[in-house]
Amino acid sequence: MNSYDKDKPKPQFLLFPVTLLFITILLTFIQECSSYNCTLDATCANCSSVSTRCGQCVSNHGLNNTDSTMTICALCQVGSCSSCANDAYACDQCMPGLGIQVVSMGGSNIYNCVGCPSNCNACQANHSICTQCDVLPGFGLYNGSCIACFDTNCTNCTNSATFCNQCGDGYGVNTSDGACYACVGLCDRCWWNVGHCERCVIGYGPYLGICEPCRISGCVDCRTDATLCY
Repeated sequence: MNSYDKDKPKPQFLLFPVTLLFITILLTFIQECSSYNCTLDATCANCSSVSTRCGQCVSNHGLNNTDSTMTICALCQVGSCSSCANDAYACDQCMPGLGIQVVSMGGSNIYNCVGCPSNCNACQANHSICTQCDVLPGFGLYNGSCIACFDTNCTNCTNSATFCNQCGDGYGVNTSDGACYACVGLCDRCWWNVGHCERCVIGYGPYLGICEPCRISGCVDCRTDATLCY
């Protein structure tokens, strides 16, 4: 063999298939390592039928479709949102005192958590419709708003402005219609039930809800119990 043969470049055609095979194996390895697996995701509570799709997320997280093959969990993206189970960008429930507001923009819905109406402490499904009023004397729920009790002698109508739960002194609730009526006879306090006295005038006390003279001889003050003297 002459010196020309020694220095002649070797054929490179065998290197290409080897290099291509190596790159293919490497890309497959990277894809498998980087592929989402919901069974390894601490924010996924339950997987769907395939491991690349989460079916249910943990609290304060929602589903997020990153592409056509993968569904992961992400923190709720709506401010003050406490639950976004079906979609990380759509709030299901806001923090206490706030309700959901949906704004249509560019063909899609934008979700916000905004304050409930005045005197309202719960309006979760819709920020403009109250479902529970603040515990304020003289206010109650009516058609999604908190307004003054219909009966002016009522001091508590939290559940419904049209039905009183407690009346002021000298009046009691008629449990059949929720209105306040004057206490009967010698009774001056029958807040929760007009037919059942809680306090009578001086010299008398309630016994089984009815006012009668103090039962203790010489007693003039048994206003809240005819069998006791104060």
